[in-house]
Amino acid sequence: MKARHSKGTNQFTLLIPIALVLTACSSISQQEVENRINAWNGQPIDDLIKYWGLPNKKNQLDGKNYAEWVNTENKPGNTSVSLGTGRHGGHGSVGLGFTLFDLGGKEDHCSRLVTYAENGTVSNIRWQGTNDFCFDITPDRAKIEENKRKMALPANNELPESKRADKKPVPVNLESK
Repeated sequence: MKARHSKGTNQFTLLIPIALVLTACSSISQQEVENRINAWNGQPIDDLIKYWGLPNKKNQLDGKNYAEWVNTENKPGNTSVSLGTGRHGGHGSVGLGFTLFDLGGKEDHCSRLVTYAENGTVSNIRWQGTNDFCFDITPDRAKIEENKRKMALPANNELPESKRADKKPVPVNLESK
């Protein structure tokens, strides 16, 4: 006896893994945020200020220095227009709908509290907020370091002659003999 499979059931079972994959790709994990933020531990506080901007607050308490960055972003809901048609008993109708202020807006928040020593070295970073937002607003230190290496000058601090702006052009004789 052959097993019967409904066409609709097969399509449904295919949609479940696709939906799970799309959902999994749409958000940053807490561990990814931790890794990006904690990459700044051990760095000078001046580097954080250079790449993160000025902190909202700076305090000193019990011989420890603190700097705090607090960021928020409000995303309003969507405005939409919809059009619908219907038919009942030989009569047709058209409907038009507007949503001017969708209350489904979103507020993202990220607070990063940094502890640093008298010499300016960052020793601890605590954060709380929306994973995606905290990840997005915290610069990727590994990429910054990679860009620095790409832009680094040779040991003698001079560009090679082929890349120097003051290199004298070689005269070209355009006259034919």
